[in-house]
Amino acid sequence: MKALIHLIFSINVCMIISKFFYALDLSAILVMCMIFSVFIDYDHIYTKYIKKKKRHFRTWMQEPFAIILIGLPIGLILGNLIDMSLLYLVLIVYTSHILLDYLCVFEASPLAPFDNKPYKKTGTGIFKMTRKGRFKNKIYQKYFEIFNNVLFVILLLI
Repeated sequence: MKALIHLIFSINVCMIISKFFYALDLSAILVMCMIFSVFIDYDHIYTKYIKKKKRHFRTWMQEPFAIILIGLPIGLILGNLIDMSLLYLVLIVYTSHILLDYLCVFEASPLAPFDNKPYKKTGTGIFKMTRKGRFKNKIYQKYFEIFNNVLFVILLLI
């Protein structure tokens, strides 16, 4: 999924939580969303151009166990050193990124790094990258992007 969709979606999730459940600092939200929803996709560059893979660019850093193996330790360190709300932010944003990845039509390896075998070649998701293509019963991601952006504006206004 596109970086902007990841960014806006994770900001939306954090804003909903901040407005209705637990107050979170807006600057911390923006920084954590950039790191754990946009920059984390730079592993695609490694797998595509350095390892020269043609498909399945995601590394284990974008699979569910990474929330425990990467997100939780980073969140605990930041939470203990700076503010405990950063623990929640890291986990929320990281989880939202992985959730969006799993909602797309891509290969997934849910047991990585323990088992890198792809779960399905067609992925687990409901969103597809292009309007045309072989996934006839999937939703074009542009429609989700429009919904996501409208929700972002609504959250800014309330």
